Parts: sequence; structure tokens; C-alpha cells
Amino acid sequence: MRGRMSDAPSCAAPVAVGSVIGQIARLKGCRVVGVAGDAAKCDFVVEEFGFAACVDRRSANLREQLKRNVHL
Repeated sequence: MRGRMSDAPSCAAPVAVGSVIGQIARLKGCRVVGVAGDAAKCDFVVEEFGFAACVDRRSANLREQLKRNVHL
């Protein structure tokens, strides 16, 4: 990786590619925030993959979730 990234948003976090990308970023020292389609998938991403947080892309308060969890 060039430069330093402290937060790494991982789209499609519950699927294979998104989860692997997120786990690699986590191993590189990034704070990983997943993006999923509902609250249950977000819970899974945080609990099973160890992501710092997860944003529900279908939530009515998506903007607030992004402000709270993603620090770029």
C-alpha cells in the first residue's frame, strides 16, 4: 500500500471478496468499516469478521451512520 490509510470501507462486506479485502486491510492496521444490506448482515460482519463497524446501506439514517463510523 502506498501512503497510510487509517479507515478502510469494505463494500459488500458479507460476501467472499468484501470479507477478504476487509480482513487484509485489518491485518495491515486499518480500521475496517463494512457495508451491508441489512442490520443482521452488519451484525455478522462485525461479530464474525472482526470489522470495527458496519453501515446498513438500506437504512434511513445512512448519512448519520457514515458520519459516525467512517473517518477519512
